[in-house]
Amino acid sequence: ASLRITSQNSSSEGYNPHANAKSCHTIMPFLSQKSINVEKIKDTLVHETQHAIQYTEGFALGGNKNFGFVYAMNLAYDEVKNTSEFKRLNTKEGKYDLLVSVAKKIFNAQNSEELRYKAYRSLYGEVEARQVTRNRLFDEELLRYTTPDVSGNVVNINNERIKFIENFIDMGYTEEEILKFFRGVQDDESRSVGNIRDGSRKNESRPVS
Repeated sequence: ASLRITSQNSSSEGYNPHANAKSCHTIMPFLSQKSINVEKIKDTLVHETQHAIQYTEGFALGGNKNFGFVYAMNLAYDEVKNTSEFKRLNTKEGKYDLLVSVAKKIFNAQNSEELRYKAYRSLYGEVEARQVTRNRLFDEELLRYTTPDVSGNVVNINNERIKFIENFIDMGYTEEEILKFFRGVQDDESRSVGNIRDGSRKNESRPVS
């Protein structure tokens, strides 16, 4: 597989294994025409290249804030699904609100945006990519005495997506409603829930940050 770098005028950078061709890994650093921070670009290239290595070698992957939401809601569902508080709720909206509340407590988040961000950053692939970025400035001696950060959460992203769908169906959501939650998690926003399930089982890719 080849590694390709393209610039983009957007507010964030990212990595996509199949952005342009099935054999091409694409890294997209954020380049502002107003000011170019060379060190920031170097950090981005190292961070996103690490995601390419993770994907190619089958290591624990990173994600994005939308997947952070999926992961956080699955954790919350597992925590409350057998409780009397959850079982006596009669509406999907009530169950959803409870999951969000519990997920915020798990990640010590004040609001939904902070929840997505903290859950995404907790993924082991993201912890590793940040560590590799930091280490690029270390000399050989410093690297020798630096203890790796292994605190991230190792998750199977494909299984988490399937689990999210099944949890929300159980809560009473329709496939169309569930698709709205997947906007940004999947490359193709028009695909069906069935295709998301099938794609996850085939280890389809998605952009990561």
